[in-house]
Amino acid sequence: ELGEEGEDRKVQTEMLLPNLHYNLAMKLFREEKIEEAIAQFKKTVEVATKYNDMDVAQKASRVVPQLHYQLGNDKFGKDDIDGALAEFNTAVELDSTYAKAYYNLARIYRKTENTELFQKNIDKTIALALAQNDSRTLKAAKTVGRDYFLIKANNARTEKKYGEAISYGQILSLIHISEPT
Repeated sequence: ELGEEGEDRKVQTEMLLPNLHYNLAMKLFREEKIEEAIAQFKKTVEVATKYNDMDVAQKASRVVPQLHYQLGNDKFGKDDIDGALAEFNTAVELDSTYAKAYYNLARIYRKTENTELFQKNIDKTIALALAQNDSRTLKAAKTVGRDYFLIKANNARTEKKYGEAISYGQILSLIHISEPT
């Protein structure tokens, strides 16, 4: 029973809601209330989708993995390995092309001496960084990968575990240290 004018105002108000939610999420982010900002960005996606504002929905959904990445960095810096691992995994679940999140997962697995997961994540980082022309992440990943497997190969050789040393050397040979052209 809103009438034509009331219905117009309702539609106009509904069009404003996604941006209002987005602005609130950004305010929380600027205030460094990251976990609250994540929740608000998720709410923004819901509201924007409900009111068919796909631009705001996409914009908000692209921010969430970055915030989990930031939380992961904070936790990793405080040596909260489990917390950092959870945040980086969430970031890559939300954005499977997030090279920097895979890189930090690799760094965690290097620190915890999980060679298999280190290799998996460093390979993924290199592939994504190459595809995205992200030379900085690419260089960092290749350097970390090279150093890790070089140390592993040298340690295995010193311990006379020659088969293991050869294995690490083969992995090392796959990590090219030259920059892409």
